Amino acid sequence: MKLAILGATGVVGYSVLQSALQKDKFSAIVAPSRLPLSCGDSDQKLKNPTHMDLRLACDSIQVDAAICALGTTLKQAGSKEKFQEIDKDLVIQLAYILKNSGCKHFAYVSSLGATPGRNFYLNSKYETEQALKAIGFESLTIVRPSLINHIRSTSRPAEKIGVYAARFLAPIIPRKYKAVKPEQIALSLIQSIENPKDGIHIVESNKL
Repeated sequence: MKLAILGATGVVGYSVLQSALQKDKFSAIVAPSRLPLSCGDSDQKLKNPTHMDLRLACDSIQVDAAICALGTTLKQAGSKEKFQEIDKDLVIQLAYILKNSGCKHFAYVSSLGATPGRNFYLNSKYETEQALKAIGFESLTIVRPSLINHIRSTSRPAEKIGVYAARFLAPIIPRKYKAVKPEQIALSLIQSIENPKDGIHIVESNKL
């Protein structure tokens, strides 16, 4: 099986990449990115096409399945409009490109609480989910993690406090809201692609 990984430079995407490279199931892995991956093409079955426009990087890709952990933050994007261009519009556009090139199975990292409403972030995730459902993949898995238990070098103070608080309060936090490790999310994504089931499947955070 040939697999594409979108967002491999992020914490979840990188975890997906490291796990996928260990799997015999995947004969080839393509991880398009704007900048070269730190691991480069160190593994023979890994290809890392680079282009500042990911749509062009994906244009010639032909894979059986794809995992999308692509996303950004409002701080990184700079505005709500730029956030949606990356976190929603680009995800949908890349999904269409891959589907039209033969991709049958797609797995996407969304968010706990992705619903229509006033919350900009959750509403954006909901709209992305709905658009992906309409594309028509043979199988679509949407993973909705809670807070990710990882502190990035670029994490804002509030994010760091949230992660530390989640770790400290883990024994009393309901499972649905417990912080999850990137590796847990990656495992669920990989499993959904290794053993795809027709239709649309939602994996909530308490199932990770």
